[in-house]
Amino acid sequence: MSNKYVYLIGLLLTPMLTCAQGHAPGGVFHPVTWYVTVSNQAGEQKWKNLLPDQIQFPPYISLMPSDKINLLNFNEALSINTPENDILFYLNDFDLSRATFFIVCHPIDMLSERIIWSYEKDNKSTLVLTTHRMADLESFNYMNFEPNANNIPSIKTYHQFKSHVDSTVFSRILRIGEKGFTPELPVSTFKGILPEFIIFDRVLDEKERIQVESYLAIKYGISLDLGEAKSYLNSEGNIIWNTFNNKAFSFNITGIGRDDHSNLYQKQSTSANNPGLLVLSAGNLFNTNGKNPTVLPNMGFLLWGDNNAYLDWDEKVQGQPVQLLRKWLMTANGDISGIKTEIRIDTKKMGATLSPNQQWWISIDRSSTGQFQPGEVEYFKGAALPDKGVIVFDNIQWDTDCSGQDYFTFCEGPEMMAIAWISAPTCVPLHSGKINVSIVGGVPPYNLSVSKINSTYSNQWTLNDNRIQEIENVQPGTYYLNVRDADGILFRDTLYIQAIDAPVSNLYPQYDLHTGQLLRLDATTHLEGGDISYAWTGPNGFHSNSPIIEITEPGNYQLIVDKAGCSSYQNIEIVKYDPDVFEHIEVFPNPTSNGYYAMRIQLKRKADVVIDIADLSGHTKQLQTLQGNDRYWFEGKLPSTGSYIVTLRSQNADRSFVLIGN
Repeated sequence: MSNKYVYLIGLLLTPMLTCAQGHAPGGVFHPVTWYVTVSNQAGEQKWKNLLPDQIQFPPYISLMPSDKINLLNFNEALSINTPENDILFYLNDFDLSRATFFIVCHPIDMLSERIIWSYEKDNKSTLVLTTHRMADLESFNYMNFEPNANNIPSIKTYHQFKSHVDSTVFSRILRIGEKGFTPELPVSTFKGILPEFIIFDRVLDEKERIQVESYLAIKYGISLDLGEAKSYLNSEGNIIWNTFNNKAFSFNITGIGRDDHSNLYQKQSTSANNPGLLVLSAGNLFNTNGKNPTVLPNMGFLLWGDNNAYLDWDEKVQGQPVQLLRKWLMTANGDISGIKTEIRIDTKKMGATLSPNQQWWISIDRSSTGQFQPGEVEYFKGAALPDKGVIVFDNIQWDTDCSGQDYFTFCEGPEMMAIAWISAPTCVPLHSGKINVSIVGGVPPYNLSVSKINSTYSNQWTLNDNRIQEIENVQPGTYYLNVRDADGILFRDTLYIQAIDAPVSNLYPQYDLHTGQLLRLDATTHLEGGDISYAWTGPNGFHSNSPIIEITEPGNYQLIVDKAGCSSYQNIEIVKYDPDVFEHIEVFPNPTSNGYYAMRIQLKRKADVVIDIADLSGHTKQLQTLQGNDRYWFEGKLPSTGSYIVTLRSQNADRSFVLIGN
């Protein structure tokens, strides 16, 4: 005999009762029920009603115990894992024809459509929410949800306003996790987690709805898609994340913060879109949010989002550590600048890998531009956790200038490094340039030396801290920069300096050379005026003074363009064209125990890639196109257990392999 969890509501609800201790979800008062997940000392999780003054809904709802504590963004989450675990509320004469529902859910998979809740009148389902759609079976209205192939947690919001209340209805039932008997619906029992459930017996206005959704989004690490015209709000209705202003960083929005009116006290968070990739905690990270002892100020928030760029290295800028393509925006509200945070990144989830003898650093742009200009960026070195691929950055503070925002990303660098940037010289009028140097890492004092190739120029300085050292009267040329710290650690870099007004071609730094064909390069495009000279050098003694050359050999070529003694230098790499565009493919884990997998793809040139995942009969089950890059990082989930043939196609090449889901 199955165990049904049945709760009888024998009285009319009294919506004018207030929530306990002045709490209300999103600061929107008078919900008729508000269940959150808690656990007892034995580790048994249950729903707790945060409205103890209202007797219509029971204070606790317990289900069959799970074999583990389930969490979503470090908060407890009720598990429904068997058909016997559904919940029934017998509402009697209480009507929900005018209501707003919020539920946070994460099904175990998206292979089948699963019931989340249904509202029944006289044993007939009239309103049904599933993982795939919302259905009003009385009026035959349906709202399908966007496909969610990666099966990320979501907030399901529904409101209805029906002017006619049917007084002839004998019974009303709200059923959680299981479908009703009639009509027979082609949906499955819910399996997964339901951390929180809220009902209002009225239709909330747009601002109220966003306040509730903002509260749930921050608590569970779920990124809201509100559009540019709407923003995240606190319980007072004030903006804490401006969607329009931050539209370039509108992906994977996550946050920590405290809002006593909402009963929100989120001290550590990770995006539900990619949990564990980046985790930020106030103070040290704990297993659960509730165990974190750090005190946050009321109405203090840190919210961050990213630009959705690839988790791979950007092009290196001279004198700077190479950074990730992906950048993040951090916004601060309230008195939050004094809070020290810990950041963790899981490098196993990234396409970027460290070069030899390099370490992970975080770079924080304190300016309002987000351009990571030298002199406006702070660097903090990370520490690796043993054998986990996780890097930890301690004691990071935000909004130290009280501007309300910072930008950050991650980069690679050695134990100690010199950050250098150039104020370029000019030819007309003749004016020397300047090298700016700042040391990060290592142990002071530092010995800094700068010398110029093919010149007698050489200088040394002793630096006692990381303040900027300005090196004046710099002329065009190639310079060696060396730094040695008090422990003897040595850092070396090479700086190429040319006049800002030197004539420069518009040739690319790399070209493909096809077999049996000549490659013609023309350096004259966009160069105006007379008295311009050209000098080409290349492999096997190649030399030419013509602006236009024809290349038959791959290798490294250098172009010097000179106008009245003002010269520019450009290195151009010519590579032999390979019709097989694939350089490296890595898929892991394989086999995968839970269906989730990651794929790192490196190409020999920029090209689109089509990923075709088919069953052993050749029927395509998933199809994905990646566009516009030479490096890709892709995460997915197999549709079910079994073996699949994964085929990658790009240009005229393809690669296939077997991916196994246990």
